[in-house]
Amino acid sequence: MLLRTLDLQAPDILICDLNLAATELLGYEIATHLRKQGWQGFFVLYSDSIEPDISKKALESGANQFIPKPLSDRQLLGIFMSYLHKTKAFTQKDRLTIALIEDNPLILDSWGAKLADHTVFSLESPDELPHLVPEKLTAIDLVITDLHFENSNLTGIKALESIRNLLKCKIILSTNAALVGDYDQSLFDFQTSKSLDTIEPVLTAILEEKLK
Repeated sequence: MLLRTLDLQAPDILICDLNLAATELLGYEIATHLRKQGWQGFFVLYSDSIEPDISKKALESGANQFIPKPLSDRQLLGIFMSYLHKTKAFTQKDRLTIALIEDNPLILDSWGAKLADHTVFSLESPDELPHLVPEKLTAIDLVITDLHFENSNLTGIKALESIRNLLKCKIILSTNAALVGDYDQSLFDFQTSKSLDTIEPVLTAILEEKLK
């Protein structure tokens, strides 16, 4: 009955629990079924399950995103904004301009893929920032940066200081939290892992602030 109802009235956005008490279906199966029917909407799975690789399985089943419970208001807003990005309903002013600074090309490519809905400048070290044309510099809303760069004198705290002196935008430090304990917290606004797994709520907050 549930699948038939969805086939007849599939919404633009579907937020689905992984384990549904009223049916024997799993959220994975619903996502797979809808994709096989040609549904192109935005599908989000959420759960409090500690099943290994749950996020990977969700994406493989056809979901656009997996979110652990509880689902916050900010995450709901993030889902809506992700849907708008997917459908190209946002204009340029609704996107962030982000400078990515990382000297590992594999990580840089990974970051670029995660942030494909935004305008991204990829740099290998903080030394390259001052060489951007003024129009690009003034357009930057956010910098995501590593701490250490092999081929630059600007590394560690010097890297952060150079970025903060040049730009007044938000700075996200992408590194192990244990490495930043003694750093001046005024030099950066957020800290996240190398994989950027927790970055979506931060991007949502910065975009909300930009649109005010």
